[in-house]
Amino acid sequence: MPLSLLAAALLVLGAWGREARPPQAPAVSASAVALSPDGRWAAAVNPDSGSVTILKIRPLRVVAEVPVGREPRTLCFCPSGRFLAVANHGSADVSWVGIAERRELRRFRTGAMPYGVVTDGERVFVSEFAQGSLAAVSIASGEVERRVRTEPYPAGLALSADRSSLLVTHFFSGRLSRVAAATLAVQAVAETGTRASQSPSVAVSPDGRRAYLPQTMANNEAETATQTFDNTILPVVSVVELPVLARSGRGPLYLASLVRAANRPCAAVAAPDGRHLYVANAGSNDVFIMDLAGGRLLASVAVGAEPRGLALSPDGSRLYVDNVLDGTLSVIRFGRYAGGRAALDETVVHAPVPVDLHRPTSCQSCHADSADSAALPADMLVELSNGRLRVDNRTWTVEATVPLTRIPLPPLLLRGKKLFHASDRPELSMGRWISCASCHPDDSMDGRTWLLPAGPRNTQALWGVAETLPLHWSGDFADLYEMERGLRRFTFGRGFVADPDRRPLAGRSADLDALVAYLGSLRAPPSPYRADPEAIAQGGALFRSLGCARCHAPPTFTDGKAYDVGTGDPARERHAQGRRFDTPGLRGLWLTAPYFHDGSAATLEDALRMGREHDVSRLIGEEDRRRLLAYLRSL
Repeated sequence: MPLSLLAAALLVLGAWGREARPPQAPAVSASAVALSPDGRWAAAVNPDSGSVTILKIRPLRVVAEVPVGREPRTLCFCPSGRFLAVANHGSADVSWVGIAERRELRRFRTGAMPYGVVTDGERVFVSEFAQGSLAAVSIASGEVERRVRTEPYPAGLALSADRSSLLVTHFFSGRLSRVAAATLAVQAVAETGTRASQSPSVAVSPDGRRAYLPQTMANNEAETATQTFDNTILPVVSVVELPVLARSGRGPLYLASLVRAANRPCAAVAAPDGRHLYVANAGSNDVFIMDLAGGRLLASVAVGAEPRGLALSPDGSRLYVDNVLDGTLSVIRFGRYAGGRAALDETVVHAPVPVDLHRPTSCQSCHADSADSAALPADMLVELSNGRLRVDNRTWTVEATVPLTRIPLPPLLLRGKKLFHASDRPELSMGRWISCASCHPDDSMDGRTWLLPAGPRNTQALWGVAETLPLHWSGDFADLYEMERGLRRFTFGRGFVADPDRRPLAGRSADLDALVAYLGSLRAPPSPYRADPEAIAQGGALFRSLGCARCHAPPTFTDGKAYDVGTGDPARERHAQGRRFDTPGLRGLWLTAPYFHDGSAATLEDALRMGREHDVSRLIGEEDRRRLLAYLRSL
């Protein structure tokens, strides 16, 4: 190659694939699927396969499946569309993938559990979920240029159109931070409501004036006696006004105002004209199409299993959906909204109901049985007028489903994983409202304390659950097959067997067997807090000398028995065991705050100062307390 051409190529690409001067582009969000700025390429993550799939748009075809790190969570094209940044949640790194090269070019180390990733062509910005930080990585050097602490559990990311600021969601609190891209200084934080939770992504409107946050609201502070299938959790999209970072005066958009409810909304994208918002619902396995101007839910389009990401073509004509538990990409084609045309079919469904998306609507009075909503068309345009439902399946349709990967899980575990995350079958949930993953995202916990009939109960992570029986703080589930009762009690489903009191349950339902097998396969993620082996070893010796191992015996760190350890309010405990609670396992303790059955200890430090058995503050000094905490965080 002539030297002049070589020099020109280096100016374009920079070192290691870095772009020298990225062109201006719209605001960009981290997503499970993305399109290049020119709309010629698409890419989607395959979490269980540890890969990303690259597709050519015209004609639509897969050109490569590229191995990356473990459990890729989100990705983002660089402004030129020549490279991809991929956040590998399970291996604590970011892959830099070349589109033309169809391979991983570099890999950058990050903090634990990278979640969202965006790039301006010179730096990669990544939210480090487990350690509560935001990092900027130089593409040229591969080194972290800057890292700052944020509020806990940073997840979704968006980079502003002028590349000056970042929006960061906080998964369990639902709060939204604005961060200066140059310095990573936190400029402002917006509250989206005390009940808002599970906030995995953020999308910015085309005019840059609003941020949309798909979330799940938890009604955990209400007594269970007043909770029903349609008010225990609420699927919403919170709206934050930009640049002031203030909640919209109209409140969130409720995704359950019409014919059916969404479960676990996780991604959103706005139409180029700003009139429509598209929302992927990972639990109900569908995409909602919302008319923002008219305040109506226009359509629910059924897609594949666990749709986690959305990408819209530049002209707004097609929506690409990454179904991560099917390993497929759904392509939804948009026609013209024909809501007022007389040619539409009409079907009487029920009496008129409010359709204001800014007001929650209970469906129980009309849908006393989940079959009411399950019988409605999956792909439809709807308009309620005088209690009549207008249907036009031609307006929004899935025109293609493209295989992206072959998921390498055993068929039984994959079947169970789909059931765990889904709400779209009456056996699992009434009216599609609740899934197991609603309270156990990523097989973990939701950070909430629920007022159950037995009393306040802090949601526990499910890692290693098969080895730490019985289940629940009250120890009322003897084995994993008791989940058959759990489907009826917690998600308001019908369950899989006709007579759940007749034992054994094993072998009576292939779906129940698959769900139990999946639960039995869960393992805690490795702790990132293992950098000081000497302090960990000393803390382990303290753990044993203080008698902690008598109840929390390794390797499961539980003896499976119930004790009164001096925690809990007697006036609030209504279980027959009173204040005797099952000994919890301690694996993954570093990621599962708050602690104790009622969530009364916000941190591990608090837990070591509370109750008769856990208050060690009078027994050890500050240095030993630090060593003990180091050991506990290493588990």
